[in-house]
Amino acid sequence: MRNKSKVMLLTVLLVPLFLSAEPFLNVKEIKFERTGEIREVLIIGSAPITRYRDTLKADEKILTIDIDSALYKASFRNLKINDDCVASISGAQFKVTPAPTVRINIKFKTNVEYALLPKTDTLTIIVEKAKETIRISPVLGTFFFYNSYGRRDPFEPLLSQEKSDTLLNVGSAMLVGIIHQGDTSLALLKDVNGMGFVLKKGDRVRGGSVLDIKDNEVVFLLSDYGFNRKVILKLEKDQSLEGRSQ
Repeated sequence: MRNKSKVMLLTVLLVPLFLSAEPFLNVKEIKFERTGEIREVLIIGSAPITRYRDTLKADEKILTIDIDSALYKASFRNLKINDDCVASISGAQFKVTPAPTVRINIKFKTNVEYALLPKTDTLTIIVEKAKETIRISPVLGTFFFYNSYGRRDPFEPLLSQEKSDTLLNVGSAMLVGIIHQGDTSLALLKDVNGMGFVLKKGDRVRGGSVLDIKDNEVVFLLSDYGFNRKVILKLEKDQSLEGRSQ
């Protein structure tokens, strides 16, 4: 009788724990896609992926994505990528207790800029090579090579020439999407050749720069023969998305 009472007491204590247990997300698949100069790593889950953290180790060129309360069910552990920017993608179960965590590492061959875009059951990492610029000092006549990695260029006052053939030509560009992530807004554009560009406010384009990114349009400030003018590209349909990480 005493043993039966102990079993009943244990059942009473454990049942609420099972009933209140949070169901875990399954990371089912990871894909790599490329369109022009834009790469996308798609992490596909069994439910919306909302609890994640991203850390970029710039010196090692590794982006780490940790997904909380998740189980790793993808078929591979390490996938080599035939690309001049992304080298490999690896995934594994990083933690089991107290709550399972999936860790995904994306190894790059060069410095990159990236953005996270959660949508339905897929977390998309949009990757682009960090923009490199060449500056010439008109005073010293010296060439400077500087990679801004998304930061403000301290050599901007010395600018007299830019490598414009790698910049977006706004006159033949199409706005295909806008991402709002926290305080940062990114514009997704492509040119007539299908090459993709991810731009933020202040980034340079051919003959000018990005002046502002709004909910459904991007404003550029261009200079022609000493005269400034504004050019606005609008979304053909509502492709403005909000992303956030926790």
